[in-house]
Amino acid sequence: MLIIAATTKCNLRCVMCPHAMGRVHVYQDIAQICMDRLEAPLKLAERVDITGVGEPLLSKTFWSFIKTHKKQPGQYIRLNSNGLLLTEENAPIIANSAASEISISFDASQTTTYKKIRGGNFERAKQGVKALVEARNRVPDSKLDIYINMTLMKENVSELEGLVRIGKELGVDRVVAYQLFSFGDSPVWVVERGDWTFKYSEQMLKHYPEYAAESIRAAVKTSKEIGMRLDLLCKTKEYIENQANCSA
Repeated sequence: MLIIAATTKCNLRCVMCPHAMGRVHVYQDIAQICMDRLEAPLKLAERVDITGVGEPLLSKTFWSFIKTHKKQPGQYIRLNSNGLLLTEENAPIIANSAASEISISFDASQTTTYKKIRGGNFERAKQGVKALVEARNRVPDSKLDIYINMTLMKENVSELEGLVRIGKELGVDRVVAYQLFSFGDSPVWVVERGDWTFKYSEQMLKHYPEYAAESIRAAVKTSKEIGMRLDLLCKTKEYIENQANCSA
């Protein structure tokens, strides 16, 4: 596996991310010379993750890679994004690339909640995903897996069902849900967002197992009814199996 952090720059300050806490002190893209030196490892890697603490689509090096890299036999390439920079012009570049999977973070199904948690434009994110799905669907025999995800917490867990419906509306392949990792379970992780105060420790689902279970069950039920795949990761499924515990 080869993990490449395309950039530490980001156009959002999501409350559960180190960016919101001011813990990212250097803003830069991975240098092109570094990518050039990875040419041999890239040919050998079975899995390549283009990830990191920033938004990859902000990186010129990312776009250079995605335009030129030829996937090796059996190679799996995963991308992540917040979707805000996806457009009708650049979505086809990703759709026609060697990418196998792209995960797009939403963390809400309502405009107000999205604004609180991620601080961005909810409708713009949906438009970006729609553009990518449409571009992918125009590629014959495309194997690109497009999905949207939600990091579950007290503030948004009731909106998972709504995100399942949005996934169906946008035509993505699946919706993925996990929960806040325990690394942020600290009283010092506090972010002020307008009239809302995000306290990481108080938002973790382990404090609200019954509420979490009710919301997740509703989302699972809807996913089956409308035929929208829902994957529950990071022991999230245990909330509907009466075991509310997740470790990073």
